Amino acid sequence: MASASEESTSCNRTGVVYDDLMASHFHMWNEDFTEKPERYTSIVERCRHYGLLDRCTKIQCREATDEEILTLHNPDHLKILKMSESMSKEEMEALSQKYDYLYFHKDILRNSRLALGATLNMLDEILYGKVRNGFAIVRPPGHHAMYNEFNGYCLLNNVALAAKRALDLHGLERILILDWDVHHGQGIQYFFYNDPR
Repeated sequence: MASASEESTSCNRTGVVYDDLMASHFHMWNEDFTEKPERYTSIVERCRHYGLLDRCTKIQCREATDEEILTLHNPDHLKILKMSESMSKEEMEALSQKYDYLYFHKDILRNSRLALGATLNMLDEILYGKVRNGFAIVRPPGHHAMYNEFNGYCLLNNVALAAKRALDLHGLERILILDWDVHHGQGIQYFFYNDPR
């Protein structure tokens, strides 16, 4: 059991969550595709190089449940992800053609679950006061994913799902989402456009 001084120190630290399994999926028929494992591994390696990971409290990574995913996503959305796990490369390529700038891989559902579960665990640790703030190094990203549509590298909208959890489960009244990207995060916008919180 942690001492009071250890708990106090932990509460003042930044949490970090990551899992190298998230580097396992890749675009099998286009090695030059922008969303690739190196986007994730370069961040983790740089943080290790500068000793940043050692200065943070490591948060447990886990796979999100179906129930957590279905909080904001259509059941058919999840069904497609589950079907992709057993598809051939050719079937995944054909399925990918139906969406804007997205590919499927046998590990994409597990990694999407890990990215979401990691984000939700980070949120919980912050809101329970276990860490002061946090950094979720996750892949695939999520801010373009919509209720029933995959889009722009994104399959599950981990930020929108975390915000919804903060509002509904943790009872926060308002949330500010700063979506810093070269592209508009329309998935997040669509989930909350009519929500006055």
